[in-house]
Amino acid sequence: MSNKRRFLWIGLLITFVLSSLAYATKTKTIRIATLEWEPYIGQKLADEGFMAEITREAFRRGGYKVEYIYLP
Repeated sequence: MSNKRRFLWIGLLITFVLSSLAYATKTKTIRIATLEWEPYIGQKLADEGFMAEITREAFRRGGYKVEYIYLP
C-alpha cells in the first residue's frame, strides 16, 4: 500500500472516530409532534397530560429526553 493511501485511510479513521465521539456526547432528545387532545395530552394540562408523562418516563428510562411540539 502506498504512503498516500495509508495516510488517506488513517485520516478517514481519525475522522470517523472523532465524529463518533462528538455524536456520543450529545444529549439524546426525542421530539414528538402532537395535537392538543385533552384530557390525554395538552400544553395547558399538568405535566402536559398523563400520556405525555407516561411517554416521557418510558424514554427517560432509556436515556432519552422528550420534547413535545404542539401542532394546530
